[in-house]
Amino acid sequence: MPRKNELVRKTEYAKKPVAANIDTIVIVCAVEPEPSLDLIDQYIVAAEQLPADAIITLNKIDLSSHESILKSLQSKYGDLPYPIITTSKHTSTHNLDTLTNKLKNKTCIFVGQSGVGKSTLINALVPNLDIDTQKISDISRQGRHTTSSTTLYDLPLGGELIDSPGVREFSMPKLDADSISKGFVEIESLRNECKFHNCKHIQEPKCAVINALAENKINKQRYESYLKMMANIEEDNYQ
Repeated sequence: MPRKNELVRKTEYAKKPVAANIDTIVIVCAVEPEPSLDLIDQYIVAAEQLPADAIITLNKIDLSSHESILKSLQSKYGDLPYPIITTSKHTSTHNLDTLTNKLKNKTCIFVGQSGVGKSTLINALVPNLDIDTQKISDISRQGRHTTSSTTLYDLPLGGELIDSPGVREFSMPKLDADSISKGFVEIESLRNECKFHNCKHIQEPKCAVINALAENKINKQRYESYLKMMANIEEDNYQ
């Protein structure tokens, strides 16, 4: 059937389609294992390329260290158009209802590191499911792979939910500078204010993005993520 979009990740040998016709990417992170903010940024860039909405879900907030991690997420993404929803299998259903309503009548995909609780969340969202779940490793504090194949589930209120295999790293296909910039909406919004129309926002004079960074109008960690992705382009061109 026709595809309006396609989420693709890069493997060692080729591009691998993960899912298609996506309305919303639900980026699931957790108090443990500790979130990779760079990985979240990669998922957000992927969402903007589709395009699709992105929702950040912090799971396992029953753990004592959740407040500092939530504060870090809010500091980095609080001013951006990506809702942050907190969830836990041990707390009330209020926040779970918030997530459910965001997904109503949408085709969404759950992505995130292994061990963040994607399968546990899906068990809560879709009645009568009993997907296998595993605790994170006591030694590495990293997640174990539970989901081994991509599966689509019908949501009770309408819509579909796609569960993808957990990944500790998400490698996007190669993007050009413009595509990366569009994945950082706070940077893209300033494009027309730069002196040069092809400004890469790295060291160019009279760059509106660099000025905004100096004035704390752009989050420094987000800008550093942008620079890392831009540096990958330069490395690929050099090779």
